[in-house]
Amino acid sequence: MRCFLGSALVILNFFVVSKATAVVRCAYTEDNIYEEYRCDIEFSNITSEHEPLVIEGSHLNGRSDKDVMYLTTAWRVTLPVLPEAIFNKFTNVRHAVLSDMELKEVSANSFRACDAAVYIHLGNNDLTIIPSRAFQNCNRLTNLQLYMNNIYWISDAAFTGLENLITLDIWINQLTEISENLLKSLVSLTSIDFWDNQISYIHPDAFDAMTQLRSLRLSSNRLETINSQWFKKFERLTSLSLDGNRITSVSPSMFENLSTLLYLQLRDNGLHTIAPNSFSTLSNLGSLILYNNSLSVLDDSTFVGLGNVTTIYLQQNSIKNVTAELFDPCVSLNSLDLSSNNLTSIGLEVYSKLPTVKRLYLSYNNLGNFLNSQIFEHFINLTLLEISGMGITEIPQGTFTAQTNLFSLLMDNNQIRRLNSDSFGHLPLLDELSIATNGLAEIQRNFFENFPSLRYLGTLRNECVDIGFNIINPFSNQSLAYFEKCFENWETPGTTPGTTAEPPVTDSSATSSLGMCTLSTITLAAVFYLCGEFLHKFHC
Repeated sequence: MRCFLGSALVILNFFVVSKATAVVRCAYTEDNIYEEYRCDIEFSNITSEHEPLVIEGSHLNGRSDKDVMYLTTAWRVTLPVLPEAIFNKFTNVRHAVLSDMELKEVSANSFRACDAAVYIHLGNNDLTIIPSRAFQNCNRLTNLQLYMNNIYWISDAAFTGLENLITLDIWINQLTEISENLLKSLVSLTSIDFWDNQISYIHPDAFDAMTQLRSLRLSSNRLETINSQWFKKFERLTSLSLDGNRITSVSPSMFENLSTLLYLQLRDNGLHTIAPNSFSTLSNLGSLILYNNSLSVLDDSTFVGLGNVTTIYLQQNSIKNVTAELFDPCVSLNSLDLSSNNLTSIGLEVYSKLPTVKRLYLSYNNLGNFLNSQIFEHFINLTLLEISGMGITEIPQGTFTAQTNLFSLLMDNNQIRRLNSDSFGHLPLLDELSIATNGLAEIQRNFFENFPSLRYLGTLRNECVDIGFNIINPFSNQSLAYFEKCFENWETPGTTPGTTAEPPVTDSSATSSLGMCTLSTITLAAVFYLCGEFLHKFHC
C-alpha cells in the first residue's frame, strides 16, 4: 500500500511540474542608483500569457517579494509576453524597465497589479497594439515609454487610469492618426512625443484634456497643415516641434492660441510661404527654427510681434534678399543664421538693425567681397562669426576692429590670399580662427600677436601652410615655425603669383626672437598637431 501511494505521489508531482513549463528566474540585487531592491530577469522561457508560471530565484538575506521595487531584464533575455503573474508577485515595483526584450504583446491583465509603479519603460520592443485599459491600475504612473516599437493602433481607452501621467513617449512607431479620445485621460501630462510616426490626421479636439502640456513634438510625420484648434485648450505650452512634415505654408490663425510658446520648430517642411504677421501672437517666443525649407521671399512683417525672440535659424533656404525692416521687431535677437541661401547683397542698414546679435552665420551665400570697415561696426557684442564659402578675396583694413568680444571666426573655403594685421585689429578673446582652403600665400609676421587667447587655428589646404592644430598658449616659436614660408612671402613682394606687392612690414625684434626651428622641433610640432586634430574632431 505504501509503495502504491508513493508511486502515485511521484506521478502526480510529474504532471504538476510538467504543466508549469514557463519559468522566470530572478537575480536579486540592491540597486545603487535608485537605492531599490531589484529583480533582474536573467532567464525566461515564456511563450504565452496563459502558461502556468514559476518565478525562481533566491532573495538576499532579510529580503522578500514585497521588497522588490525595481524590475528589469538582463541582456539578451527575451520576454515576448508579459504575464500578470510577474506583477502579482512583485506588487511594490516602482520602476519597471522592460525594454529590449522582444516584447510582442501586453494585455489588460499584464499590469493589473501595477498600482505602485511610477515608471514603466517598454521601449525598443516589438509591440504593435496597445489594448483597452492596458494600464488602468497604474494610477501612480508618471512616466510611460513606448518608443521604438511597431505600434500602429492604440485603443481610445488604452490610457484610462493614467490621470497622473506626466511624460509619454511614443516616438518611432507606425501611428497614422490621433483620435478625439485617445489622450482624454491624460489631464496631468506635460510632455508628449510622437516623433517619427506616420500621422497625417489629428482630430481638432485631440489635445483638449491636456491643459498642462508644456512640450508637444509632432516631428517627422505626414502633416500637411496646422490646425489652430489643436492648441485651443493649451495654457502652458512652451515647446512645439512640427519639423519634418509636409507643411508648405503658415498663416497668423495657425498660432493664435500659443501666447506662452517659447520654442517653435518648423524646419524640413518644404515651407515656401509665410504670410505677413504669421507669428504676431507669439509674443514670448524665444527660438524660431525655419531652416532647410523652400523660402525665397520674406515679407517685411514676417517677424512682427517677436520682440523676445533670441534665435532665428533661416539657413538652407533660397532667400534672395533681406531688408532692414524685416528684423526691426527683433530687438532681443542674439543668434541669426542666414547661411546657405541665395543672398547676393546685404545693405549696411540691415546690419545696423542687429546690434544685439552675438552669433552671426552668413556662410555659403553669394556675397563676394562684401567686407568693409563699416559692415560690422554695430556688432560690438559679436562672439561668433561664420563667413565661409562666400568668394571673399580680401579683408579690408579695419574690418574686425570693433569685434573685441569675438571668440570664434570661421572663414574657410574662400579665396583669401593675404592676411594683414590691420584688417583684424586686437581681438583679445579670440579662441578659434579657421582659414582653411583659401589658397593662402602670405601672412604678415606680427599677425598672430593680435590674438593672445588663440587656442585653435585651422589652416588646412592652403598654399603656404597646410596644417590645422590646437595651439597650447602662449603662441610659441614652435607654432610660428609652420608659417615661416607665409611670412617670407609677405616680406618678399611679388614672389607669390596672384598677390599684390606691398612694402613689407617687419619687426626685427620679433624676427630675431623667432628664429628657425630645427627639423626635430618641426617633427615634434607635427605630433602635437595630429593629437590636436584628433581631440578637436572628437570634442575631447
